[in-house]
Amino acid sequence: LAMNLEALDEPPDPVVMSRFKDARKNLIFVGRVAPNKKIEDLVRVFCAWQRYVEPESRLFIVGDGRGFEHYSRRLAEMVSHLRIDEVVFTGAVTQSELNAYYRLSDVFLGLSEHEGYGAPLIEAMRFDIPVVAFDAGAVRDTLHGGGILLTEKKPEVVAELLGMVTRDQAFRAAVLRTQASALARIRSVDIGARLDQVLGRVEGPR
Repeated sequence: LAMNLEALDEPPDPVVMSRFKDARKNLIFVGRVAPNKKIEDLVRVFCAWQRYVEPESRLFIVGDGRGFEHYSRRLAEMVSHLRIDEVVFTGAVTQSELNAYYRLSDVFLGLSEHEGYGAPLIEAMRFDIPVVAFDAGAVRDTLHGGGILLTEKKPEVVAELLGMVTRDQAFRAAVLRTQASALARIRSVDIGARLDQVLGRVEGPR
């Protein structure tokens, strides 16, 4: 996937920064609010994290939910039923707003069960945000050995892991080193050259 990582260097939206810049630890997910993204699992993990590990915390769910309005309503009902605070559904965002949410975040959590090439995983690594993601679909290939891959989603277990990532600075630094190496490998690939090769095979000799 050809990505414009330079767009992530654009200044963050000042309104978003001002609204959420506080002492809370912020968990972020970026992607469509759709059933395959398993947002309900994110909410369950966040509930355990806020209740038992990090009371002063917040969950950003950054993504467009259009086309899945019923699913979005069920998620809102779930948040209310669990009585958890600071779950922020942003809806569609601009590039500067996205950059602000990334800059404000402490951990990226992805629990999708049907995932292609995950551009947000790479974006999070670009912002030096530790990535914790469920090992499904193309997640392992996207991360190129970076971040932390989950083999289970038990909320209490994942919540404890998130606590380690946010509180244990040596552990956090080790995770970020794996991501820096992964990002270097990703950037070393010449996407344009690969595209030329593929198109050349499709077109055939002239």
